[in-house]
Amino acid sequence: MANEYQDLLTKLNSLSGDVLHQAERTALNEVGKLVQEAIVTLTPVQSGVPEGILAPGQLAASIKARVHIAQDTQVLSGDVSRVTIGPTTQVCKDVANWIENGHVNARAKTGEKRTEANPFIRTAQDETEEAAVTTYESIMTAAVQAAMEK
Repeated sequence: MANEYQDLLTKLNSLSGDVLHQAERTALNEVGKLVQEAIVTLTPVQSGVPEGILAPGQLAASIKARVHIAQDTQVLSGDVSRVTIGPTTQVCKDVANWIENGHVNARAKTGEKRTEANPFIRTAQDETEEAAVTTYESIMTAAVQAAMEK
């Protein structure tokens, strides 16, 4: 019994570092792809009018998923591993924000929205939340089980 307990402790300790970080990176990449696809699908496409800031399809093309894995020393100071999904350029971030929250007509100075909000990012997040959690859990569980069987 004591040997089994020691073996279990040894296996659990081996999960820290590279094994756990790689599993977490894989899981967050898959979650990022899932949510990114949903956002891109819901991203409105500009009609191509000459006064537009972006070319048609440019906003959807700029949406990418980026993964950050916190190192053990960073976790102690409150940093967490995460996936960030959104536009990659500042102009695309601005346009996405205007679409998501609506756009105020600055010249009117009345605070009235010139364009109504069209929350495509929040909608995609809400629609994929359960699938994202399930995907993350299944990948992490499989990785931990595989590491424990070694």
